[in-house]
Amino acid sequence: MERRHLRNSKASVCSVPLRRLHHQAVGRAHGADANLAGVADLFLDYYHAVQANLPAVAGELGATYAIPIIYVPLLMITHIAAFYMLVRPPARRASV
Repeated sequence: MERRHLRNSKASVCSVPLRRLHHQAVGRAHGADANLAGVADLFLDYYHAVQANLPAVAGELGATYAIPIIYVPLLMITHIAAFYMLVRPPARRASV
């Protein structure tokens, strides 16, 4: 009876790295999907800004004009950088 218990515990210990690898892959895929949705949303916002002729009303926006001029491009760069980090292959660890 005790021997059977050891066999089951070995199997569960060996499956832990596989479960961890699966969760990492699912997490990376979800992160990449969320980033693509964010980039698509930002492109849609750029389109709406062009349609609304945002530069023509820049004087009426006051200090809030800094949001589409500074914040939105910075957000796009951050989305692209995060997407690159999610898609690239994981770094190899040095074996000792």
